[in-house]
Amino acid sequence: MQKAVVMTMAALAFLTLWFWLIRPIGDGDIFFHILYGRYMIGHKTLIPDNTVYSWTPSTNAHIYCAWLGQILYYLLYSFTGFTGVVVFRYLALTSFFMAIFWLAQKRGVALHPLTWTAALLCIFSLGAAANDKPEMLSLVFMTASVTLWYYIKHAGERAKNAAYLFPAIMLLWVNTHGGFIFGCIFLFCIGAGETLNQLFYPQNALPRRVFRHLFTALALSLPAIFITPYGYSYIRELASDVFDKQMGREFGFISAYAPTFNALSFRMIFFSDTALALILLVFIPVLAKKRLDFTAILT
Repeated sequence: MQKAVVMTMAALAFLTLWFWLIRPIGDGDIFFHILYGRYMIGHKTLIPDNTVYSWTPSTNAHIYCAWLGQILYYLLYSFTGFTGVVVFRYLALTSFFMAIFWLAQKRGVALHPLTWTAALLCIFSLGAAANDKPEMLSLVFMTASVTLWYYIKHAGERAKNAAYLFPAIMLLWVNTHGGFIFGCIFLFCIGAGETLNQLFYPQNALPRRVFRHLFTALALSLPAIFITPYGYSYIRELASDVFDKQMGREFGFISAYAPTFNALSFRMIFFSDTALALILLVFIPVLAKKRLDFTAILT
């Protein structure tokens, strides 16, 4: 009976996602991304000219490094029209759910009701990640990073070389969308968490040899973020933008610049409160047994 219920929940999660994705392309940004992709291929450059399509005075002072995503969307549109753009939307967001299913299967909780309760809840949090533009690829890269980490954690010695995919993911991500910053935070958290596990909870820590490979891979991920057409200037500008309060005031009306847990958004309040309840439900038994995993806590 429980198996039938959980399978129904899993099917409901996938169907809810797919029906939620049945909608027209609603974000006009896709058009300038496609045009930039065309410009870069036509001019054989990875640095677009921001003044080409502007009817008002503009400059190239602001850096927006998304050339990989822009060229991808241009090629999709060139060969398949907007059909390919929509199909890619489905593939990108389905990969998120397939990662949940695969990891749950690996950890023996694919038939646990909480797994698919959490999966359904994730639909509320997708938001702007489902818009047809390079932001969507940030969801794909974050999914890949989290999936890779939990695979390494589960497989142990068998996955000692898998950690070297982290620098490769980061190299692609930094050239696709500014959301790579959150990938950097995630990698820092798993590095710090696993170091604490090694020191205080060795029973939950990676084998020493795997930990050394992980630490080396994370160290290699740092220089990877500087390998863009803009080099150090891009990272410096992003860092200054994060702490630029004036930019926050001027662009606060744009959803991409709004706080994640905006108090005006009932959806995010519902998501955050329910997610917190689920996390407590999962962690309370772990805390009772005093088997802490600092990586899970920090991430």
